[in-house]
Amino acid sequence: MLKDLGILVYEIAEVNDILGVFNSRLARLASASSGAPRWSGSPYKGLEPFGTADSPVFFGRGPERQEALARLRQAAAQGTAFLLLHGSSGVGKSSLARAGLLADIRTQTSDADHWRTAVLA
Repeated sequence: MLKDLGILVYEIAEVNDILGVFNSRLARLASASSGAPRWSGSPYKGLEPFGTADSPVFFGRGPERQEALARLRQAAAQGTAFLLLHGSSGVGKSSLARAGLLADIRTQTSDADHWRTAVLA
């Protein structure tokens, strides 16, 4: 019945059987996503802000990143390319700026070589 629904069913007798099935499925998934960036270690940094090197695992702020980049482009077109991010402590301003916006400028902007960026800590 489960097979009729397209659900994979494995006969498991021992824990090692489970590990074997798990490892083979994991290897198949890894080879299927071979073009995806690799990440080692935990992507959760606690209170430490994400940096540009963390951009492959920085998720969940897509609309904010798009809005920030659009506002920055608009300001640049007016000759005032400056964007101030403000908010309560710990909400992710630094991560948004570094792993989000700065990474987007470097990868999505055709004239990224003409943009000057500075990270003030």
